Amino acid sequence: MSAERESGPALEHSGPSIATAAERDSLMAGRPEPQLEPHLTPGGGTEFTVHQTVEVERETRIASIQERLDAARERLSNDHARAMVRGQARADFECER
Repeated sequence: MSAERESGPALEHSGPSIATAAERDSLMAGRPEPQLEPHLTPGGGTEFTVHQTVEVERETRIASIQERLDAARERLSNDHARAMVRGQARADFECER
């Protein structure tokens, strides 16, 4: 078996087929450093204020939507009642002819 087959095609090395501490150290030195992820939350009072503002806006929007839905439901109910009255009036009028 060749050295390439034993170590795989991705880890080609030009040295003895015996693993050494020097080879290990050179491979470890070639590792990429982990990238730090930025945390964009400010923390403290500022973060609390922002979250509180967002919650207030959300609750205001929910209340506004609920009010509009209630108004639409009321209009629908009123329109339905009026249509029934008009239909009854029309039926009564046509029966009297």
